[in-house]
Amino acid sequence: MHVPGALCLKSFSLKTIKDLGQLATTVRACNLSAVDISGCHVDYRLRDQYAAVVATLAKQGVSIVGNGVAVVRADPVHLASIFAFARAARSPGISVHLDVREHREAIAMLCALAEDQDVRVALHNHGGKHWHGSAEAMR
Repeated sequence: MHVPGALCLKSFSLKTIKDLGQLATTVRACNLSAVDISGCHVDYRLRDQYAAVVATLAKQGVSIVGNGVAVVRADPVHLASIFAFARAARSPGISVHLDVREHREAIAMLCALAEDQDVRVALHNHGGKHWHGSAEAMR
């Protein structure tokens, strides 16, 4: 059964596949046509490679509907690169993991960028013993 647009695969699930063409082939073999791409498949520091990442997947009919989980801190250059990839991929959303030391500053920066660029930002709650897993921390 093919469910276009309703489901996507988190590319981290295929972290052992480094070749993007093979990644796209594997996604299509799962009867999916979209990925939420992870940092193991895109290096946010290499903006000149964004178009090639998007094109390689698109060539096989795979769209990028999200990117992350990006580890964010209050670093405007790093945050700008994460949002730049979302723009290049025409991705409506970014998932993030907050560095505990700068999370308040990072949240403020994320909110401003999200509003300015009309991109949704989701907090990836790792749960368990991770600091995001604490109800107290989330409050």
